[in-house]
Amino acid sequence: SLDFPKGRGVNARTMEILRQWGIEQRLTDVALQAEETSFVYMGATLLSDTFIRIPRMEPTDTAMSPCTWITCS
Repeated sequence: SLDFPKGRGVNARTMEILRQWGIEQRLTDVALQAEETSFVYMGATLLSDTFIRIPRMEPTDTAMSPCTWITCS
C-alpha cells in the first residue's frame, strides 16, 4: 500500500455542494494554491528519483458556477 492519495481533484460541482454545506472555504483554505498545481509530473514510477515537469492547461471556469476546481487530498 502506498501513502499517496488516490484522488486530489475536487471539481466545481463538488465545490458547489460543499458551499451549500457551508464548508467550501474550509476546504479551499487547506487546498494547494493554483500556481502549485499547474504542472504534471511524470516519472517511471511514483517513487522515481527524477521527474519531468510538464505545464498543464488550466481548467476553464464558466459563468455557470460561482465555484471552481481545487486540488486537495
